[in-house]
Amino acid sequence: MENGGVFESVDGMTMAFLTANFIEMFHAISMRSQRGSIFKIGNFNWWLFGAFILTTVLTLGVIYIPILANLFGFASISFKELLVAFGLAFAIVPIIEVIKVFQRKKNN
Repeated sequence: MENGGVFESVDGMTMAFLTANFIEMFHAISMRSQRGSIFKIGNFNWWLFGAFILTTVLTLGVIYIPILANLFGFASISFKELLVAFGLAFAIVPIIEVIKVFQRKKNN
């Protein structure tokens, strides 16, 4: 439906919200070290992992619990759409890792 020249899509807003939330979570994980690769970090941060799980549950709750979805103006999305949002958000991890490689080379 058109509203003043701007198209409003509840499904699109839901996907954007979900993708943005997942991007922030993956970014937090990727930035445990500003220069070192997350794949070489020896210790495991249980607090960060717990925050990731809790944030995921709360985010999905806002989308899939009908009363919350209505309150926030979101629509239930399909599993395929959920995977698309997750995949798009996960793309931040290799992007950040490549940037870290260039930063390490620059500093050497």
